Formats: sequence, structure tokens, C-alpha cells
Amino acid sequence: MSLTDVKEIVQAANEPLCKLIDAVRAFVGGTFEPLQMRRLAHAEVDSAMILAKGDAELTKFQQRTVDRMLKTELRRQQNIERIVHEAAKNLPPNVSEAHVAEDWVARFFEGCQDVSETEIQTLWGRILSGEVAQPGSFSPYTLDILRLMRKREAEMFSLFCTLVWEINGQPMVLFLRNSESSKKYAPLENLNHLESLGLLRFESEFMNYSFTCPWPVAMLSYFDRMCALKATTVPIKLEIGSVLLSPSGQELFRVVSPVPDSKCYDEVVESLGKAGFEIYPQPTEPARAPGA
Repeated sequence: MSLTDVKEIVQAANEPLCKLIDAVRAFVGGTFEPLQMRRLAHAEVDSAMILAKGDAELTKFQQRTVDRMLKTELRRQQNIERIVHEAAKNLPPNVSEAHVAEDWVARFFEGCQDVSETEIQTLWGRILSGEVAQPGSFSPYTLDILRLMRKREAEMFSLFCTLVWEINGQPMVLFLRNSESSKKYAPLENLNHLESLGLLRFESEFMNYSFTCPWPVAMLSYFDRMCALKATTVPIKLEIGSVLLSPSGQELFRVVSPVPDSKCYDEVVESLGKAGFEIYPQPTEPARAPGA
């Protein structure tokens, strides 16, 4: 079944999938079945035919070269199709009409083709679905960082993101120095490594984040839990600590799966109260991690 055939079948019911198919058409090839891709089986048959023919026409050295190239491309094709499959599962019901840049797609597949770890493939798939939904969501720099990440580093970053809140939709680390949560989720050796990857940056002193609201009440969110702050002046100044997410860190925050911690929430709320804010926390318990 070709990409065009799949597109015609699902177009009436699933525009997001059609957009994904259009974006990856040139890089995935002629076969795309969102629930089961079969290119690998066909490629294995082609490999056997070429090697059989090689008995008469190729030297042993040439046969080894062809065999290596085929195995490499088979593995890459399998990786790519697993990632596209993951992207198809994560597509939102509505997507932007803006076109996904071909240069971005080319860089995406160049970066992910040698990724075999399931956990990292999941992140690549979420990035692809996010870019299809809203082109421009993920920069080439973020793709380069993810290309170098391994499972342990992804887990380290996901752990750190337990400390991340959102203020006006912007991910922000509310880092309380020497708190139990900071010691648990952001030990110094992890912070240094994440900074070296380009996901974080440090400041020597605690920083204030200022933001303006139409009234002196600001809404902060921690996963699915909300906290309203009432202030007497605008803009509102909030002490956020000495660790910031880089632009790429903010983008990858959207696709990792940290686990909320009620202790972290309680520590921040207590700190805000001591800073003089009137706090109106809503009782909803954290239920969903960003990117899950």
C-alpha cells in the first residue's frame, strides 16, 4: 500500500495523519501502514537476492561491503518506521495548516535513523508529531542534542523536570536550594551533565522572574495542579532560583515524562507563602506528566 493510498483512505477521518504522511513521504519510502509497517521483510528478501547474485558476479570483499550496507540500511529503516509509527500514535486531533519544512524533516531523519533505544525513539516520535501539529515547535539545535542523548541522560532530564512548573504557559524551574526536592531531583552532578548537553544553564545568584497579568493574580501550574498567587503590585516578581531551562530544554520538556511529586508542590507553595504571596491552591491532585 503506497503513501497515496493510505492518505486517500484516511483523509476524510484523519487530517493530522495525512499531514504526517505528506511530511515523511520522501524519507520513509513507498510503504506506510500506521499500525504495521512491512518494508523490513521486503528489504530482507532483496538482500538475499543480491547476495545470491553476488556468488557469480561479486568478489567476496564486494559481497561483504554490500552485506554491511544492506544491514545498516535495514536497521535504519526499521528505526525510522518505528519512530514514524510513534509519531502517528501521538498526533493531536487538530493540527496547524502550516507546512513542515523539508529541511527540518531531512535533519530529523538524519538524526534519528541510528537511534535504536525504544525510550529515545519515543521522544523522537513525540517531537515529529509535535512539529507536524505546529511547525516551528522544535529547533534544529534540539534535534542535535537529542541525537547525542542516551537512555540514561533522558531519564536524568525527565527526573529533573519534576521540578518544572509552568507560568503563563512557559516552563520554569522553581529551584529551592537545599530543599529535599532539589537534592532528590537535581543533584549537582546531574545538573552539570545536563548543562553540558545544552539543556540547562546556571546563574550565580537566585533570580527573580517578572511577569505582567491583567490583574494582580497569577496562575502557576504543576502538572495538572494549579496554584493562584495574589500580589499587590504588577508586574509580579517571583523568585525562581538559579537554574534555567535552555530553549532546547524547554522544548524537550514537552516530550519527556516526568512524574509529579506532591512534596515538591508543597515545598514551593510553602516558599511562596513565606515570600508574602497570598496563595489559593486548588485541591486537584497531579495526574498527568507533560508529554505523557
